[in-house]
Amino acid sequence: MDKGKSIVKDPVSLAPESSQAHDSVVKGPIVVDISRKSILRQMVSKIGATIRTEGIVKLDKTKRVAWLTVEFPPKEGTTGAVEVEAFQGIACATDYEAEENVSEIAISHFISQLNIHINDVNYPCFLEAYRQLHHSLSWSQILHIKYQMLRIEKNGLFNAHRDLLKRLSSICASYGDILPLAPCAPMTHPPSIYVEPVMYTGAKPPETRHEQLARELFNIIQENTPNGNPIID
Repeated sequence: MDKGKSIVKDPVSLAPESSQAHDSVVKGPIVVDISRKSILRQMVSKIGATIRTEGIVKLDKTKRVAWLTVEFPPKEGTTGAVEVEAFQGIACATDYEAEENVSEIAISHFISQLNIHINDVNYPCFLEAYRQLHHSLSWSQILHIKYQMLRIEKNGLFNAHRDLLKRLSSICASYGDILPLAPCAPMTHPPSIYVEPVMYTGAKPPETRHEQLARELFNIIQENTPNGNPIID
């Protein structure tokens, strides 16, 4: 080996080691926990409040509960007293879990009451998901309104169709003195809600114009009634 020259490994020979190192990083998700206690302190400072008191109460050897109070200064332009809000967590196994629990409770309260957004690395994704959700909800509401309008329109057409058949069958029954049509007992059970029962009493096939008219009217009713039985011949 020549003096003064450093030893340089072939870059190709480094590839397997680099690949293995990369694989070890991406094989499983790495969860990074951000302390709720730290987030709460930033949030409280941002809204001009102060964590006045906090502590942990040990219930027994394995359970402890954390608590804290947040003090808000008087509102601008007023001389009122400070406002204090108290928070208490649930029983946890360790001091850290207890502090995180009560901090999360306080964070959730302030987010819902003071319209606070936590701008972490996931915030842009959250905003995009919220935008898409809002868009989908808007379309869902529009489709629901359209469905209700179509349902009302369909019910109106159904009622108009039913009323027309009832009126037509009533007319047929009332002109039985000049047409071979007569009221009769219901042909279906339960009775149809569409028509008043009427039957054709003329010749089959019809021999006169009156009989032809009666059969046509009778068939119109039957063809537009569920389970109707029009005269074929």
